[in-house]
Amino acid sequence: MSEEDLDPYAIDDSEDDFRPSDYSSESSDEEQPIQKKVKLNKTLSNRISTSTSSHVDEVIENVVSQANDESSEDQNNEEDSPTETQFTWTAVTGKHLKSFDFNAVETGISPEVAVTLANKKPYDFYKFFLSDEIIEFIVSETNKYAQQTIENENRTQHSRLNKWKPITPDELEVFLGMIIWMGLDRKPRLADYWSKNILYASEVSHFMSRNRFELILRMWHFSDNNQCPQGDRLFKIQPLIDRLLEKFQAANTPNKEVCIDETLVPFRGRLSFKQYIKNRRHKFGIKLYKLCTENGYTFNLKVYCGKDVTELGVPASSSVVMTLMRNVLDSGRILYTDNFYTSVYLAHQLQNRSTHLVGTLRSNRKMNPIDVVKAKLKKNEVIARESNTGVVVLKWKDKRDVLMLSTVHTDDIVEVQAENKKTVQKPKAVVDYNNCKAFIDLSDQMKSYSSALRRGVKWNRKLAVELITGAALTNSHILYKAITQDKIQITKFKEELAKNLLQKGIPQEKEEEEIVDQQAKKCGLIKTEARRRCTVCYETLRNKNGREYAMKKCKQTPYKCDGCGSFFCVECFYIKHKSIKI
Repeated sequence: MSEEDLDPYAIDDSEDDFRPSDYSSESSDEEQPIQKKVKLNKTLSNRISTSTSSHVDEVIENVVSQANDESSEDQNNEEDSPTETQFTWTAVTGKHLKSFDFNAVETGISPEVAVTLANKKPYDFYKFFLSDEIIEFIVSETNKYAQQTIENENRTQHSRLNKWKPITPDELEVFLGMIIWMGLDRKPRLADYWSKNILYASEVSHFMSRNRFELILRMWHFSDNNQCPQGDRLFKIQPLIDRLLEKFQAANTPNKEVCIDETLVPFRGRLSFKQYIKNRRHKFGIKLYKLCTENGYTFNLKVYCGKDVTELGVPASSSVVMTLMRNVLDSGRILYTDNFYTSVYLAHQLQNRSTHLVGTLRSNRKMNPIDVVKAKLKKNEVIARESNTGVVVLKWKDKRDVLMLSTVHTDDIVEVQAENKKTVQKPKAVVDYNNCKAFIDLSDQMKSYSSALRRGVKWNRKLAVELITGAALTNSHILYKAITQDKIQITKFKEELAKNLLQKGIPQEKEEEEIVDQQAKKCGLIKTEARRRCTVCYETLRNKNGREYAMKKCKQTPYKCDGCGSFFCVECFYIKHKSIKI
């Protein structure tokens, strides 16, 4: 080995250092020693700088053996992926396209689910996804988090936490019913739902007091914070996602065509994986990757929580696709994606799992045919190339260039009817893509009607509302229409569901009267040294003239109820305690 090879400060000006790892050319075999030499020099520079002169020979031997091992691994990886000598583009004939038989068993709605939910109400369909098991889980975690908060927080005398009592499954359903109702009846602020103003007054608010609703909303939880592993960003919401996805996939099996795209849950709070998408109506939020079937049914989803750690050489977008498609591969399905996911690399990965890929394509993707990407076309002209691995890439000129990739279509042109009732010609791949890409759009459209999402600072609570009153409720509506053949609108479906959920509770006024009647016999007036405002007089003046007027004009009394702890005038005491006879 010459001194030049061992010089740790040697510089190689070749451009190969900056080429991607999967770059290949006709002269790749000749350039391997140069790349190996550069890697060797860099490694030696790091090793020798930290070693003494007596260990230089040993370090050199170790580095040389390591470089030889890495070189052999690179050669093995290159054998697994198609090189330029193996991967070629030619005119489209269709003879290289692979055919996969669709062998999925019992696609569509599960027969057991269809029998179970036949002739049922919207509430029963919703409860199939948000089952008693999930309700009990949320109740348990909410009460656990409330107990932890009470033990760890320094509470004042008038803190709302002093009035906390464990939530029950029925009370949680009332809570969810009120959230759905709030989406149907939008008001400026949360407190306005309990306002006695004639513009905002509603009977629904009597099913739960404002303090109780806000307290449950604060304690609403889906995991035990004490068991959170380090670095798990989705620990607060992942248990709920796993349980809902299990229900989503048990109720419906996708047909041959499926679609993957992303959606955004609006959120402007502080969050490390918050996304910004400038072309969306809500530009900031939490990104979800969704796999949808026909009619907009959400079959699988994944929350984007920062840069994904993928295998070496695997694009992050391809990793997302393989994760979402995990349960529907090897069955001959056709996947439709947009240009964020589509690539020749992904097409090869899916072909190995007996799955086709159709989607729009970015012009700067690796392994794209150069003559197709750079072609200048006139309107309605098409240029296409087919690879020897069964991938077709075509460009079609409409108002602008449309670049498509497909492993199931050729460059065939079909006639379709446009909105103005005129017949136009389009590639078959474009027509099928437009039809199946609408799966995601329909899902987003359905959940946007009367959305229950509100501004908040807790991202996990925002995501929970999206899952429970968005994805789960929309899937319930799709199942309801398919099984009962009732073409009910999503808004009407939500109204029926909200009424059934609220029936689990007792109107707050009646509940308070029952409690007062039960405790009335234990109540009695005692005279104290302190003087406080009369509870009944204060409420009367506040409702009539406002809070500030009531605080100034309300008379004070030394008499206190030893049962409920409130101060009363003698006359007002018997107004509040109706069962006590004067």
